[in-house]
Amino acid sequence: MNHLVIYNKKLFARDYINLMLTGNKVLGSKFTSRRTAPYQKLKSGDYLYLKESSGPVLGRVRAKVVISKEIVNPEEIMEFLTKYRQDIGINSDESLMNIWRRNSNKRYLCYWTVESPEVVQCPVFIHKRDRRTWVVGFEPSEELLAAFL
Repeated sequence: MNHLVIYNKKLFARDYINLMLTGNKVLGSKFTSRRTAPYQKLKSGDYLYLKESSGPVLGRVRAKVVISKEIVNPEEIMEFLTKYRQDIGINSDESLMNIWRRNSNKRYLCYWTVESPEVVQCPVFIHKRDRRTWVVGFEPSEELLAAFL
């Protein structure tokens, strides 16, 4: 299955798409308040098409190992972020705390290892008008598929 994943550089203060496509971010994660995608929707072998917020699709990766879990307390989130900070791409204590504050009230976590990064030959813009940051069952256009050749 294909997924469209939107990243906002301003929100994260890092270019996570570039980090994934260069192999410097090997673990993706998403915290949610409800059981929404990718929680229990992302499966091993699925493709994640990586799009900048208000920008083009820049590449894709495959999910290798996928884990969805319910979070019991905020300390679990800090333990996860601390344990995997390098794999996630967290480069400072300030970033760690900002991510924790933004997610400390979340109840669900999906995380996955990233493999097979592919960069598009030329960025492809797609028409997406809703505010979802994760789209399950994304159907890439012929133009987008051709950009990987």
